[in-house]
Amino acid sequence: MSKFLEGNEHLIVREVAQLFCKSTTWVYRHSSPGSADCLPCVRMGRALLYDVNDLRVWIDSRKAAPGGKLLAGGGTARERSERMLSRRRCQKGHARMRGRKTMYWEGVYYEYVTGLNGETARERRFVFLGYSSELPNKRAADRKLGEMLAGINSLDYKPRSIVTLQEFFDSVYAETVLKHKKPSTRRDIQNGLRKHILPKFGSRQMTQISKLDLQRHFTGLIESRTLSWYTARKIGNYLSGVYSRAIKLECGVKSNPVSGIDLGAAPGHPDPGFLTDEGVAAVEEALPDQVSKTVWWLVAVSGVRTGEARALRWKAADKKHGKLWIDESRFEGQTLNPKSVRGKRGIDLSQHQLERLDGYRKLFPEATDNDFLFPSSQKWRRSPLCLKRLMNEVIKPTARKLGLPEVGWKMLRRWNSTVMNEEHFSDKVRQTRLGHASPIVTNEHYTVVRDSVSRRAAEAIDRRLEESRKNSSKNVGTNVGTPEAVGV
Repeated sequence: MSKFLEGNEHLIVREVAQLFCKSTTWVYRHSSPGSADCLPCVRMGRALLYDVNDLRVWIDSRKAAPGGKLLAGGGTARERSERMLSRRRCQKGHARMRGRKTMYWEGVYYEYVTGLNGETARERRFVFLGYSSELPNKRAADRKLGEMLAGINSLDYKPRSIVTLQEFFDSVYAETVLKHKKPSTRRDIQNGLRKHILPKFGSRQMTQISKLDLQRHFTGLIESRTLSWYTARKIGNYLSGVYSRAIKLECGVKSNPVSGIDLGAAPGHPDPGFLTDEGVAAVEEALPDQVSKTVWWLVAVSGVRTGEARALRWKAADKKHGKLWIDESRFEGQTLNPKSVRGKRGIDLSQHQLERLDGYRKLFPEATDNDFLFPSSQKWRRSPLCLKRLMNEVIKPTARKLGLPEVGWKMLRRWNSTVMNEEHFSDKVRQTRLGHASPIVTNEHYTVVRDSVSRRAAEAIDRRLEESRKNSSKNVGTNVGTPEAVGV
């Protein structure tokens, strides 16, 4: 039973034994003045009393975990175990001499590690300490091993993760991230990492891959021309996403070694190629059949993506509202949502464009509203036309005969955005019609300044300057430097 002396609560030996889940003999032994870790106590004749406040300080100094307060004795075995004094693990390891001709010191110790399933295991480690000429005796070797074990013996030490990059990518990243990506993005990430990253780093632990290793690897890929600068940056972003996910899921990875890698200055973007107005019209006229003509024409005037064009059905051509509704996309036999949220949109069509689609439908008199607008010749109701095959086998050979070396579906989207820009339509209009998530993408990648437009801009600048020279003699000294003079 606890007692009160001078207003402070004191515990007797039996209560202290219950608190630490130890025997009374253990308490008496740790209360003797000669004990290496003596419990704070007060001697009242043959009795021993323990101040509650002093015990709290003694426990806190040794990182005990009784919840920050001393509880009364008794209770279940589980409650008593929770009140146990948590002891710090400390190991000194073992240093031994190795070698025959060249003698060196080797350190042996144990380390706790965690795997992919979160289970902790104890593994034996061997570490090189130094040659016998550097460490003349065992005491020096033990001292160096102790310095190496300082991190493991620290109070805040946590088991290190031994998860390899291949294990995390296949078991965790593929299940938590990749399955939510679009099939095209998923395939690009898998192909890029499995071809250029996992063969070299897949068998290594994620915590053991350093910034220097990745810097040398990416630099070598660029210098050997295995990858372009932009492809190397893309794969680096993919790998950075894998490490970021490992950090968020607390898989034992604490830092992202991909961040801070320097790939050098970015080279200039290669010329993406551009079709003139006459080139677009000439290719359409030269195509051999009505289906290929209509596909080429519709992609040019609407600016839809190839997957969106393949997924078009007859019900998407809304004559009542004068729109072409984009609600689906096709990729490798799968029907998906468009690329972005803004990809679901309605593209306004002119009356002439709607009439042309009506004329095209006469080629398929049995088609219903749910049938594909551009059906495959063999399975025209169930499968859409393969636009990649159409481009490679029909359109590109036709364009080469016209003297156009390179054509592509993306060039038609670029031509569509450039024409709208030259007709002074705003960025918002072009972004909405093309279905981009940001107008920055529209301006940077899909809008081209043609030479004719650039020459008109140069002539406009020159014309404005000549007009200013003619009027300068009348206004010199009157309004130079005023807001009216600079058009503010």
